[in-house]
Amino acid sequence: MKSHLVILVALLVIIAGCTTQTPVEEQQVEVVEEPAIEEPVVMAEPAQGSSSSIDITRKAFVPAELRVKLGTVVTWVNKDTIGHTVSFRGATGYSQYSGIVPAGKTMEVVFNDVGEFPYINGALGIQGTVIVEE
Repeated sequence: MKSHLVILVALLVIIAGCTTQTPVEEQQVEVVEEPAIEEPVVMAEPAQGSSSSIDITRKAFVPAELRVKLGTVVTWVNKDTIGHTVSFRGATGYSQYSGIVPAGKTMEVVFNDVGEFPYINGALGIQGTVIVEE
């Protein structure tokens, strides 16, 4: 029985070695470009106009989905005892605009483009979305 198993494995190795593969330089690869996603602008100073806020807690962004008008300043308020991040998804993955928002501090972002802006606190896996409408 063992000899049959050894022969079977040897045959599989030989068969696998006999297959031909197209060299990498001859393979055709289609590159699909992701559409550019406009990035929100982090503000050092509050902008004039409408505003909304999102609370950051250890378990959630509240509200998790926020609809705002174009040009609105959104303030993330860290109501937790530890720092949290707010990282927006860009064309090449998540970009961390805020760094760490320390406990009891805020971060403001003005949204100058219409669209959906998903964001995440990667360490905790909590997610949210800002939807900007005209």
